[in-house]
Amino acid sequence: MSRSLVLEGILPLVPLPVSSETGKIDLSGLPALIEFALGIGVSGLQAPGHLSEFLKLSDADRSKIIRAAVEIVDGHALLIAPVYHLSPDLAAAAAQQYAALGADVIAFTIPRPALVSNDDVLAYCQTICRAVSVPVLIQDRNPTGPTVGLDFCQRMLETCPNFQYLRLEEPLMYQVAGKIAGILAGVNKAVRILEGWHGLYMLDLLPYGISGGMVNLGIAGILARVWTLARLNEHDKAMDLFERALPQMLFGLQNQEMSLYLEKRLLVKRGVLSNAAVQPISFSPPAELVARGDFLNRRVARILE
Repeated sequence: MSRSLVLEGILPLVPLPVSSETGKIDLSGLPALIEFALGIGVSGLQAPGHLSEFLKLSDADRSKIIRAAVEIVDGHALLIAPVYHLSPDLAAAAAQQYAALGADVIAFTIPRPALVSNDDVLAYCQTICRAVSVPVLIQDRNPTGPTVGLDFCQRMLETCPNFQYLRLEEPLMYQVAGKIAGILAGVNKAVRILEGWHGLYMLDLLPYGISGGMVNLGIAGILARVWTLARLNEHDKAMDLFERALPQMLFGLQNQEMSLYLEKRLLVKRGVLSNAAVQPISFSPPAELVARGDFLNRRVARILE
């Protein structure tokens, strides 16, 4: 059933359950996380969802998690499997392995520090896309400058028709709304564009044609409501609800590990995770940050009660 779906709307990033005793991944906690995501009614989800957790895994553990996630999702949504290697050949090999395990979409991030020219970026992406037949989601996070544009998308589609999704993340995303509209028009909507700042700019970019956003699982239910209201042109109601979640979102976005730490504590509060353990090396916030994060999480949790 999942093969007929497309990625749209709110797409949760699923964190990994970790044993508080050993600091290792505890797959027994994965079903609760994925079932919680599916209960929101999403079209897709990514597992592992957070880059900082993915990079701490062995290749064998990554495969175990994706295999388990495929079984739990069971076709009820599209499972996005992330790939991250500086080597395009290693990334392509991992993409083939995850597709063989049953992943519906392969996602990879352009390794900006390692690639110098636009041609380098194109060649890297083509190598991975050509290695699989399943749809591919390319993620471009460029905190210091512009992300890829229309020319890149057109050149990719010439040789890689499975390039179907693009997630963009650059400074002041609302200022590139015109670029997003231009890409969609230039490729006749052959590529769907996703917001990349964990939902922060989704209301700004929805009128320009984005298909959805990838967000933390703990607040995915709230942002799904926001998305639905905005699509129904209930813009004031959408903004009112969005504003209630915004302080928690901004607090987490200050630091990638802080975002994960806050996310896990919220999921514990909501009864989805048994503990908020993070794999070592992990972020150890001071007590005042924990107190502030817990305060913001309590306010977010009340929205969903």
